[in-house]
Amino acid sequence: MSLSLTYIHKLYQHFNTVLRLSAKFALFPRNLLEISFILSTNLHLHLLYNKSVFKTSTSWEDSLSLIYHSKQWMETKQSTYAFVKFIKPKVMAGKKVLDIGCGTGAALYYIAKTFPNTQFNGIDKSKNLILLANQKLAKLEIANLKFNQGNLFRLKKLKQIDGVVSLQTISWVKELRKPMTQIFKKINPNWICMSGLFYEGDISCKTLVYDHSLEREVYYNTYSLKELNRISNFYGYKLTKVKPFKIDIDISEPKNKDHMSTFTIQIADSSDRLQISGPILLNWYFVMIEKSNNS
Repeated sequence: MSLSLTYIHKLYQHFNTVLRLSAKFALFPRNLLEISFILSTNLHLHLLYNKSVFKTSTSWEDSLSLIYHSKQWMETKQSTYAFVKFIKPKVMAGKKVLDIGCGTGAALYYIAKTFPNTQFNGIDKSKNLILLANQKLAKLEIANLKFNQGNLFRLKKLKQIDGVVSLQTISWVKELRKPMTQIFKKINPNWICMSGLFYEGDISCKTLVYDHSLEREVYYNTYSLKELNRISNFYGYKLTKVKPFKIDIDISEPKNKDHMSTFTIQIADSSDRLQISGPILLNWYFVMIEKSNNS
């Protein structure tokens, strides 16, 4: 028997009230709250789409990806902490920063809390992810953060944006040149900072992953830093800082090998770890691009 939308909505509201009180007064263990939060989010998606599980071939709105988004609200990732340190000097000197590909906004929320004197605006092409981001935002007391829908391949012209950040986005779109051109021409920021998969040589790899169980195609592209610099140079920018992201925690290999999920392997006689997702080695880098006349 199917549940009515009204009933689902009321159930979702009651569930969220219990979660907020439980988190505030530490009524339940943290891992139980994380599971409850994920279930709550997926319950609300049932309300939005009137079906319990939905699949898509081109976006990050499948059930497993939404769990990934939801967990970031509960626990900030190591890569986000490292990214904040990387961008700190630039953000401290600016007033307005645009995040392109913000998802449900968890990472940008942490960044905005860290830099309360800077105004942040997150955009994502997914109407549904932005809806979830704004629903979370409505429950939080933070004045320097907004979320809006926007497409990296069809950006609107914006003025007086000091910097652009983009976390875990550029390697998951179909190409490099068009989105970078959009940022340079439509936003024209003083600087751009991205996290993604890059290679220091003059070779780029276009990788299309087909997740059979989710009926989903996802890009995991690794781009040449030299090619990125050439594109930047054409529009009066250049790479000024490149840093590999070296994770300092161990992540166990998932038991279910049918889905993309990051895990680490310790390199012998080294403190470094390889980061792998499914069959793919993840060459994570933080990249800073600045106007040539500013550096």
